[in-house]
Amino acid sequence: MRKSMIAVATATLALALTACGGDSEGNATAQDQQQLVEDTTAPAAASGEIGSAVKTEAGVSVEILEPAQFTPGKFVSQNLTAGNTNNSFTIKVTNGTSAPLDLTTMVVTSSTGAPQSCVDVLDADNGFAGAPMDPVAAGASVDIKWAISCVGKVGTPLTITIAVNGENLAELKGALA
Repeated sequence: MRKSMIAVATATLALALTACGGDSEGNATAQDQQQLVEDTTAPAAASGEIGSAVKTEAGVSVEILEPAQFTPGKFVSQNLTAGNTNNSFTIKVTNGTSAPLDLTTMVVTSSTGAPQSCVDVLDADNGFAGAPMDPVAAGASVDIKWAISCVGKVGTPLTITIAVNGENLAELKGALA
């Protein structure tokens, strides 16, 4: 009798645990994945034009230098769509706070207005490796090389949003180069 009760309890626990956070193969469910990619909806702490620095009330300054066209390297991370415009730029972040700024959670969202109009390009051959892994010390700055591939031609309006820890730090507007 006792063995039966233990077996039933174990089976119930196993069934309950398999329903948590994944499917029967242990993969993340659509709901779990959606939470990872949801856009932040709060307005940016600072906004302005590409080419000019903007500063949040907390003291973090963000500047996106003017975009330039680039040719992806041989080992680019994505299959880029023919006809897209490939731009690169430098994101300069200055930490004017009294604590280190962790940019490992930095998300750069670029858009030319159409849904899913731009994708980030990781291209180590050209120095585009994503967010920095080391925190930015209080009072220090970091330059981050970034690249995107966007639907649109030279001159198409471009909006770039920088979010850290799910909070929009800066939104800058300009045009594709």
